[in-house]
Amino acid sequence: MSNSCSISYKNSGGLHITSGYKSRLVDVNGVEYLDTRNNVAHCGHGHPEITKAITYQMQQLQTNTRYLHQNVSLLAKKLSDLLPESLDVVFFVNSGSEANDLALRLARVYKQSKQNNNHKGKDHIITLDHAYHGHTLATLDVSPYKHRQGNEMVCPKHVSTVPCPDVYRGVHAINRESNNEDDVKEQEIEAGKQYAKFVEEECKRITSQGISVSAFIMEGGMSVAGVILPPRSYLRRCIDAVHDAGGLYIADEVQTGFGRLGKCMWAFQYSNEDDDSEEIIPDIVTGK
Repeated sequence: MSNSCSISYKNSGGLHITSGYKSRLVDVNGVEYLDTRNNVAHCGHGHPEITKAITYQMQQLQTNTRYLHQNVSLLAKKLSDLLPESLDVVFFVNSGSEANDLALRLARVYKQSKQNNNHKGKDHIITLDHAYHGHTLATLDVSPYKHRQGNEMVCPKHVSTVPCPDVYRGVHAINRESNNEDDVKEQEIEAGKQYAKFVEEECKRITSQGISVSAFIMEGGMSVAGVILPPRSYLRRCIDAVHDAGGLYIADEVQTGFGRLGKCMWAFQYSNEDDDSEEIIPDIVTGK
């Protein structure tokens, strides 16, 4: 194994985990731990219905999707039914990294089509500081979290990094000590406007150079960055600015979708009921 492979809790000796059930992990000595670190699988360990379904499929067929099979279409329909009506085309890939990689490719194709195939240079993408979107070369480019880890990756010229909308520790933090809910709401709306200005100004800077933005990629609740939820009005303003600059909004739901935030199916919907602006509808949604 490469030394570059990280181990959770290495500073305390590491955990030798041999099994898991429900929300628990079990080590080689039978000691149980509450699993607070599993950031992708969210139905618990050893779920009987999932185990049964996987076992059944392994007994039936193992192949890629180049053949016709009704389950492919049925699953695509189930997924699209969980999304806003305009999102009705589904691609299946092998991982969250591949999903985000494909999303960036789709944004590039869209940009090329709008420019009548007169594509010069790389696509310009806007991402958030501390964000993580995957392990492929393309997704590492838009993952500032990884840029901070060492010398392997640096932020390339075709990617702009803007501050993440952290209302607790960020440059536009709000005072939550107030007992007045309306006051806190107003502060949050203002913080959303101020954080969105970073995206708006970056869009203006890019387009002033004769370049169009191809994509703005963001998790609706930044996971690796510390479960940072965007303040009211932030997403709407960012999306409008990116669309005006010719780009697409990619909602990365690999680690935040399918109900992980509790009150909504997708993280991009988190602020919908609290925001007076129109419903948030991404151009592309990725998930796992």
